[in-house]
Amino acid sequence: MGYDITYRLSQLASECRDLDEGLGKAAGIILESSPFDQCDVYLWDEDKRVFFLKASAGTGSRTQSYVEGDGVPGMVKESMGPVAMKKPWSGGPKDAGTDGFGYAYAHPLNAGDSFYGVLYLKSKMDLAAPAFKKDIELAAPFLALMIRCRKAESGYLEASLELGEAREKVERTEKLMALVDMASSLAHEIKNPLISIGGFAARLKRHLGSDSDALPYVEQMLQEVRRVERLIDGIMRFLRDGGASDKHPEDINEILKTALKFFDDDFRVGNISLALDLFEGKLPVYADREQLTIAFDNLIANAIQSMENGGTLTLTTGLCRDSIVVRVADSGGGIDPRNINYIFNPFFTTKKNGTGLGLPIANSIMHMHNGCIEVENEEGVGATFVLKLPLAA
Repeated sequence: MGYDITYRLSQLASECRDLDEGLGKAAGIILESSPFDQCDVYLWDEDKRVFFLKASAGTGSRTQSYVEGDGVPGMVKESMGPVAMKKPWSGGPKDAGTDGFGYAYAHPLNAGDSFYGVLYLKSKMDLAAPAFKKDIELAAPFLALMIRCRKAESGYLEASLELGEAREKVERTEKLMALVDMASSLAHEIKNPLISIGGFAARLKRHLGSDSDALPYVEQMLQEVRRVERLIDGIMRFLRDGGASDKHPEDINEILKTALKFFDDDFRVGNISLALDLFEGKLPVYADREQLTIAFDNLIANAIQSMENGGTLTLTTGLCRDSIVVRVADSGGGIDPRNINYIFNPFFTTKKNGTGLGLPIANSIMHMHNGCIEVENEEGVGATFVLKLPLAA
């Protein structure tokens, strides 16, 4: 066996990226080059204190797992050295995996102070240990190296994912800071004329009689002015405080209905029909009502803007396990796949009258409520924004 098996196993350890596949092939190589009838690889689970069968080659009885101290693998871990046994299996704990065999040999898979498992070989006939012992001692380190490398790769991938999540948080913070700068400079410019409009509308209302045909229009002006003021105050508070700070138990259906009240004219002028499929009963969420209203306002406005030639806005609420799910779907033809990764970036917009702020603000509000927004896009048909929020106890 000697050089041939060490060459094949070293090549396998360097080329095979999947641990299960690599150990399975290694067991086959060892079995081909040795006098044994079965080759099993058991890995040690430190948390559960159990050996699990990870790979196997050959035929015969085998045990799927061994608890600590049980069977031949347990003897190997206890001694941290190779164990050889033969029928009638005296001198060791009972091992159901030896049924039908006459000889068993197990070698630890370790590297330095790390113990990974056991290479377990069995033969139907009694064998002379010196004939194969050296070859197994050469093969075992390659299996241990394969396991160690794959564990290191797994740890690296996990660390990479954590780094990616941290990077996303930093990017969201940078976007939020950009929104703060923008909102601070625009709020003053917007509020000054808004105060004038509201003041003149209130003065005009006082001069109109209760039977005046113009009175409903003036009242609508005052209502819209107050709405815009609330939106600006809410956005500024959100950006200034870094999140929703006035949370109370709320019903998501009621918040959604409140947001819809301000779009009646938009639906009529834009020839947009509304399809509501709301969950029967309350959907309690612990939230800042104003902030979630702002998020829904932005998503509904975004959907309306995408349907320039009319269409259908579909709003759905429901439950999925412990989460409230709100779906905002439009029939506006969907999002260009080239832009899908940028829609939550501040100031990114493809709409004629868009500011590129609605979706980023809605996304930030959802994050501050421990929720998220997912996008289901069907190019040529429409886009669906799926909002998920924790269900309040």
